[in-house]
Amino acid sequence: MGLMKLDTNQGVALGHDGHVFGFGGKSYYFPKQKVTVCILLNTWSPKVVALLNAKDTFNLFF
Repeated sequence: MGLMKLDTNQGVALGHDGHVFGFGGKSYYFPKQKVTVCILLNTWSPKVVALLNAKDTFNLFF
């Protein structure tokens, strides 16, 4: 199914992320909180990729 397990400060998240042709995004489900977080961006740069991949990114939502 292409799902990945991601350890975050809020616990384990299940989902997928990536980028293609100027777009980037990630979508993860947090079973402990019963919350899904989706981030979709219509831009791409090394800074955007670093932000999307930062462990602290999900802290903004909790």
